[in-house]
Amino acid sequence: MVLSVLPISPMKTLNADDADQKVTISPGEDISVILQENPTTGFHWTVESVSGGVSVLGSEFNAPSDPRHGAGGQRTIRLRAGDDDGAGELHLRYTRPGADPSEARHLRFVFAVTPA
Repeated sequence: MVLSVLPISPMKTLNADDADQKVTISPGEDISVILQENPTTGFHWTVESVSGGVSVLGSEFNAPSDPRHGAGGQRTIRLRAGDDDGAGELHLRYTRPGADPSEARHLRFVFAVTPA
């Protein structure tokens, strides 16, 4: 039996503290943005926009390990850097349906895609 080995792409993990700071990433690098979220309150993170040298691969909610009603979990948004050098941005919004748009929380992640 022959097992093939798939290349593992590098991964960078970011959180809310990394917002508004330039993050240097390599072409093809995967990025995970992990944010606290409590959907039992109706609030959740959504991608407002993504531009430049990054693309969104997916978004998933990770339920809390705390079994109590109303406990929050984490939202993981997965991105991948493009193959070309350049810049990119990810804009996120934390809000709930029907809320006043001015009350939404916004985060911006800035990326510089440069060769390793």
